[in-house]
Amino acid sequence: MALLLLLVMLTSCAAAPQNLARKMFTFPEETDTAHVKLLTKKQDLSAVTVCLRSFTDLRRIHLIFSLATASAFNDFLLMKQAEGNLLYLWEHDSFVGGFDKVQSFLGMMSDVHMWDYVFFPCEIQNYLNELTFTPVNVLNWNALDFQITVRVLIEDKQTC
Repeated sequence: MALLLLLVMLTSCAAAPQNLARKMFTFPEETDTAHVKLLTKKQDLSAVTVCLRSFTDLRRIHLIFSLATASAFNDFLLMKQAEGNLLYLWEHDSFVGGFDKVQSFLGMMSDVHMWDYVFFPCEIQNYLNELTFTPVNVLNWNALDFQITVRVLIEDKQTC
């Protein structure tokens, strides 16, 4: 199953799983083609928890995460409104791209993890506080199998 992390923009490349601890994806410009495709062997996803960290100066609705499969490309979409509220929509444009440029993400993203069940609030709090959390069983930022299409940069993570 291919998971699409719809973000924005480096020439298409494929890699074996990489440890991205202390790294981040940077999406430098608005586009309707650039994205990072996250790959997993996990097939049965009746429930999910997705945790990630992102920073953007965008003041418009933008896409943060999209889940798609070859059989159902409208599985799950996570967007953020201009006011900062998250929208959980169960649709997106297509399985292999076809993104809306005006909803593209510009900014930095790191620590993307995904589990095949719903987290309890205390588990989410542990993630937010960068404490230990339940072992990842779908997408693991510290062993991520991904493909970058167009221009998405991998840079050192910015910390405060």
